[in-house]
Amino acid sequence: MERWRHTLAFHAVRLGDLDLLQNVVQGRRSFIFDTDYDGASLLIHCAKNGNLPILKWLIYRGADVTMVDNAERTALLHAGIHGSLTTVQWLLSEGGGNIRDRCMRSETILHHAAIHGHLDIVIWLVNKGLISVAETNVYGHTVLMCATHAGQLVVVQWLLLHGHACINDKDDDGRSLLHIAILSESLAVTQWLVCHTSISVSDRSHDGKTALLHAAGKCINITRWLLDRAGASMLDKDDHGANPLHFAVSHFDVSDVEWLADQHHACITETDDEGFTPIHYAALHDRVSTTTWLLIRGAICEADPTLWVILLTLPEYRWMEWLSVIPIFHPIPTNSVIVWTPLQKKMIQKGTRIGKRLPWYKEQRRVAVQTSCLLPTSLSDLILAYVDFSSVDEMWSTQLLQTTQKRPLDESTLRRSKRIAHNSLG
Repeated sequence: MERWRHTLAFHAVRLGDLDLLQNVVQGRRSFIFDTDYDGASLLIHCAKNGNLPILKWLIYRGADVTMVDNAERTALLHAGIHGSLTTVQWLLSEGGGNIRDRCMRSETILHHAAIHGHLDIVIWLVNKGLISVAETNVYGHTVLMCATHAGQLVVVQWLLLHGHACINDKDDDGRSLLHIAILSESLAVTQWLVCHTSISVSDRSHDGKTALLHAAGKCINITRWLLDRAGASMLDKDDHGANPLHFAVSHFDVSDVEWLADQHHACITETDDEGFTPIHYAALHDRVSTTTWLLIRGAICEADPTLWVILLTLPEYRWMEWLSVIPIFHPIPTNSVIVWTPLQKKMIQKGTRIGKRLPWYKEQRRVAVQTSCLLPTSLSDLILAYVDFSSVDEMWSTQLLQTTQKRPLDESTLRRSKRIAHNSLG
């Protein structure tokens, strides 16, 4: 019975039925302090719904305005989140609400109103001078930065055009408003900041990334706009020497990478400070189609041991798709021993639909019939059979192999793999 009344009390609040709530709570004042599975009290639900009469009745009956939910948000913060200006005004003037309330992320009511685009609450709070727009959350974001990150263009425009915030603000990582807008993939805010403020596309965050470098690892539409309309440069590099193409191949589709290479003359063989080219970035992020396209365009001219080591770090369930790319890495001479995994051998013998789509299918099948087939236990053996790892640090490659095989790589297995490689490569 008590549980039923508890559920009915929350139902009455959601419906906005004060008479029903009074009948349920009558004689059981403890219901006022009950919470749901999110830790939200009846008072918090009233603030969410903007139901001021019920909210007033609960407070007059002794409801605690300082109670918080599981995210440490009070009724006042929820009123700001859900855009009820009258509720916010009454809580601060008569309801005992505290303007200094902060949630788990240390965001005030002004942060929440800006994030959710409630301009009327933002204007009222700022004009009343109740709280500063310079207050920051745990990430070092001011109210303007939070509005920018949420893509709330109207709030961003009002704060900047009325002089309540500074365009040059940066967060704890040195990211400007433009960087934050790009990382949140807000094209509208990005365009407005570049076209109507003094912010520069060449500003760098603490990691040395410009606006274009941030965009190249996040959003193709913003990347295209920055290059075509905002004067961004493909020559930008971060602190590690990575250019926009390095980031683009890690996140964008092949067509977008091709557009960067063809329309903006991005070099597919340019290295960063550690010697990695875009193809290494593509392989590291498991971009099979992009890696294949780069190989066909001549991103590397010979077998690259580092590239094979990167492939060994990928999950085993991704290896089969990568097997279709391996012959492009290092074509096998027709007189050499072919090393197949059991699954790949079965695919070739039965001529499955997947196998028939591979450009090297017919030639490899002919070679496989004429030569003996050694069956490695994993992709690591297969890769070692294709490439001589003498130029790679043995300790590093061995450590990676141990990680990917989910079992210790004993010396006999390593010697057997290298023997296969030696025999296959002549």
